[in-house]
Amino acid sequence: MAADEVVRQRRNQTVARLSQKTVLPIDAQTGFLYGKLAADLIKSGRGSPVHRGQDLWLAALAIQHNLQVITYNRKDFDDIPGLDVQVLKHGVTQ
Repeated sequence: MAADEVVRQRRNQTVARLSQKTVLPIDAQTGFLYGKLAADLIKSGRGSPVHRGQDLWLAALAIQHNLQVITYNRKDFDDIPGLDVQVLKHGVTQ
């Protein structure tokens, strides 16, 4: 449904790159870690996890697989214990 050929090609290239990436499944262990992170946020008075669902799923997967989360927005992950976070700066190539 791309408006023109350039957009269509760019989208196809993106899909081709994504198909080469490793996909981490969300399994029972991930769900357990997600639940623990959400409960810890509530218990510690850091608020409801309702609006942070995607961040918590990413954090749970990263913790489960001992991976680093790379983000531009530190505050989304600062209060998640056990998470290795690298913060990028906008406009800086690393």
